[in-house]
Amino acid sequence: MSAKITTLIATLGLSVNAVSADWVDVDHEVFKLKKSISDTLVSVDVSTYTEHSLKSISELLIDTDKICSYTDSCSDLKVVGKTTRNDYLLQITLDTPFPVQNRESYTRSLSNFTSENQFRLEFTSENLADIAVRNEALRLPHVSGVWIINDLGSKREIIYRSTVDLGGSVPMFITNITAVDAPVNTLSNFLHTLDK
Repeated sequence: MSAKITTLIATLGLSVNAVSADWVDVDHEVFKLKKSISDTLVSVDVSTYTEHSLKSISELLIDTDKICSYTDSCSDLKVVGKTTRNDYLLQITLDTPFPVQNRESYTRSLSNFTSENQFRLEFTSENLADIAVRNEALRLPHVSGVWIINDLGSKREIIYRSTVDLGGSVPMFITNITAVDAPVNTLSNFLHTLDK
């Protein structure tokens, strides 16, 4: 973990119901970061700007073959249901460091252009009690979020919002670190994937 992210986490504080906003630099990419905590849910908004086209960004977001390549700690992704090109159910396995390792979720994803200048991809976990959890994995009790891409003419604003309950007996300070690192790393990885 970079020193700047570690410093940022220390600056944000670890108290329940905290809300903070700051800027963070990861691999020369600058992100605006806002975090809020309530009970076991941690919500993080990360945003930045890019010159990539709205079309190339939206195509990468809905390409299920590439989601795991930029999603932080994603070790496996399977499409287990698909209604349309823009509505699908994913089984996602995360291989994060101890003590948060082996988490999985079933996540419904729905994307659309809300206007000619905005693309949204919303996702939320589904409670599929009839599907057994894989060996030694823990089902994430809650995952939700949204990617919002705003076309501002000469640049595109990318906003990634993630809300998660890691489940299990994870200390709040570990939840804080993981919940901040994952969206920042996901957005950074996403930009690197766009550049390829």
